[in-house]
Amino acid sequence: MVKESYFTKMMSCVCEAVAKRLYEYLDGELNFRTRLLIRMHLGICARCSHRCQFYQALSAGIRERAEEMRPTENLRARLLSVIHSNDGSPDPR
Repeated sequence: MVKESYFTKMMSCVCEAVAKRLYEYLDGELNFRTRLLIRMHLGICARCSHRCQFYQALSAGIRERAEEMRPTENLRARLLSVIHSNDGSPDPR
């Protein structure tokens, strides 16, 4: 059995940390320092870079489909009526 090198173990820990923060990174929710550290890691780690590209494509696909599936004005009005009602129950029409 081959022993894992210290570098491999360290990179694995960094990859786990990056994976946990990737959505925040892509949504621009991280501070400058954290964004920079993740960007640097993505520049040297093919696995994390591919994961990031996959998440970007997934998010773009979801946004695209969401644009295609806008609710009708009637549905929008009914939803707003429910949201703004006092008790949250649907408006009996």
